[in-house]
Amino acid sequence: MNDDERIEAWRSRGNGAALQGLLEPHEAGIFAFMMRMLCQRQDAEDATQLAFSKAVAAIGEGRYQARGSFKSWLFQIACNEARGLLRKRKRRSEVGLEGGMGEEQRSWDPPDMQSLTPMDELVRGERVAALKAAVERLPQAEREVVALRLQLDCTFAEIAEITATPLGTVLGRMRNATRRLRRDLENRQ
Repeated sequence: MNDDERIEAWRSRGNGAALQGLLEPHEAGIFAFMMRMLCQRQDAEDATQLAFSKAVAAIGEGRYQARGSFKSWLFQIACNEARGLLRKRKRRSEVGLEGGMGEEQRSWDPPDMQSLTPMDELVRGERVAALKAAVERLPQAEREVVALRLQLDCTFAEIAEITATPLGTVLGRMRNATRRLRRDLENRQ
């Protein structure tokens, strides 16, 4: 059953299995994207849940139109939720209501590697921490592109669709992010 058939099965017959089959393949990716953007587990969980709730409501109300891929549409909703939460955080921090993030709240777990010596693990951990911090310092628009491209392996065309941004702008943001990250990491050595 493809995505359109699952949507129709859920809309017309209330087929919960069809809805689950539609959304489940994207859960881990959406949550991982939220973690990259929001850097706080609770916020990422809340934003992920809200994004899925909005998607289900839109599908049920017939607002979903199959113009692009379902994945891109779903990630567009997630991206909007992350942006909204970041705006809310910014407003709160401007009036002094929110403190900084503790290290325990940040999560960017690198993929498992082959067995490393303790010294290799220490050096790798320091590099990962430096990269994580550098990515968190990127402007929001560049951080979105980096997260979608590197973590979720989206093509630049998919990123353009998800973020509702022209392809040239997406490519420019990735180029700028790469330059900023390189410069940031070189300055820290």
